[in-house]
Amino acid sequence: MKQTLTQLLQTAATEEEIKSRFAKYFNLTLNTKHYIDLYTPQVTFEFKAEVNLQNITARARTVAQA
Repeated sequence: MKQTLTQLLQTAATEEEIKSRFAKYFNLTLNTKHYIDLYTPQVTFEFKAEVNLQNITARARTVAQA
């Protein structure tokens, strides 16, 4: 049985591993040109590991970076 995305990401230890598993799960080509975490013609993704997105300042930085 195929793992859910949540199950797949639970054991990821680094941001790079999260990014790789996410791209593989959705069958996306990992394109990190210009230091963008993951880019498709429709969406730019920004991945964060160990960032408290409940903190408004941390959330604002993440949104601005994306």
